[in-house]
Amino acid sequence: MAATIHVRLSRGERNIPLVVSSTESHVIATWSTASAVDVSQRMVEFLNKHLRQ
Repeated sequence: MAATIHVRLSRGERNIPLVVSSTESHVIATWSTASAVDVSQRMVEFLNKHLRQ
């Protein structure tokens, strides 16, 4: 389902990142600290890039 949403959002000239982990579940509370930090940093970078324009 994530891949389908990603394809639809990426139509046109948008660059929408999709990160899929084969080792983590959908529930962030169960993730390793390293994965949670990585995703959190990616989200902050994405929001800073797109909301500070």
